[in-house]
Amino acid sequence: MRDSRLAKTLGELGMGDCCVTPRSFGQEGEKRHRLKNARGIATNTKAQFIVGDNADQNRGVKVFDRNEKFLKSFCLPTDDAYTTVSLYDVATDLLDNIYVLVRRMKPGTDNHVCMSVYVYDNNADLHHKFLLRDRSRDWFCFALTINYKQKVMVVANKVVDMHEADGQLVRSFGQGILRDGWAITSANEGRVMVLDRDDSYVHVFSEQGEHLFEVKVKGSYSPRAITFHQESEHFIVIGQEQGTDGKVRVLIYTKEGDFLRNIQLEIDSPQSIAVTKEGRFAVVYRDWINQNKVIVV
Repeated sequence: MRDSRLAKTLGELGMGDCCVTPRSFGQEGEKRHRLKNARGIATNTKAQFIVGDNADQNRGVKVFDRNEKFLKSFCLPTDDAYTTVSLYDVATDLLDNIYVLVRRMKPGTDNHVCMSVYVYDNNADLHHKFLLRDRSRDWFCFALTINYKQKVMVVANKVVDMHEADGQLVRSFGQGILRDGWAITSANEGRVMVLDRDDSYVHVFSEQGEHLFEVKVKGSYSPRAITFHQESEHFIVIGQEQGTDGKVRVLIYTKEGDFLRNIQLEIDSPQSIAVTKEGRFAVVYRDWINQNKVIVV
């Protein structure tokens, strides 16, 4: 990710899709430490991997070190014994605080659904939580990202809501542009990138919510997730070719939207992606025996 000269040399040698041997983790060690239903992945300044796990019991977050070894986990609290919690996504900020996007619901009451963000410090202690704006049943929150000013941004299909770290709503944007906003990432200069699954576009907004430009995802891929690498100023989209045996590729673009190269991964069902400061990217996926794993390249 970080050395464009290496990518250029590989391209001249006909090795544009070459990458180091990937490693996977998530199913090793004690059973309680394994990933059951992973939802979202993030990294921090220590190059650790923070993975949300929406397991049937003990829904929460699992932390792995830079060598993919399990470090710790913590569960999501519930308001009372009757509230069910579903985890949607995780993100981190520059101070290594952890943000968790959750859906809370009273069992058997579809009309009593609320979306919340739980904020944990870098010791995994719950700092505070806040409610998101109520949306109609057709507008679900899927993903979140944190920018360099600790603004919390949540994409909910056709709109992005930006919040202060304490939950105060700053602004909303994307209306009339987004059709099915599925994933979101923070870029340089305060920019926000939203992956629209409906038309396979990446929409780029300013920090003030102005639509700057859009980038069509290259090829006939069904895009699944997006992330941004601050050091190289490249954004990365992971997608799967349409069809039953579609190949999974990581597509790398400049911040202006120019396509650079792609890397094929021998995995199925990619779900989310993150990239470390050193340029290693990690992808949550589900393998052929229906187990959640993370592949690191």
